[in-house]
Amino acid sequence: IRHEMIKRAFDEGLDSYEFLGHDEPWKHEWARHFREQQLVRLFAPTLLGRADRFLYERVRPAARRALTAMKRIRGKD
Repeated sequence: IRHEMIKRAFDEGLDSYEFLGHDEPWKHEWARHFREQQLVRLFAPTLLGRADRFLYERVRPAARRALTAMKRIRGKD
């Protein structure tokens, strides 16, 4: 499927095809050059925007840490 997607992209005249996401070993089979990807996250200057930023910067990392700790504990059972 991936091969057909890339073929179609170039058949339609694209100069490049971006895989996006993290650098994964399987992508090296398809490409010789890699570009660094940057994520820019913007928050509205409103109460809802501040809540969204708080969730993104504080709650999300805390939830990840909790899940990691739970996986470690389960692994020790």
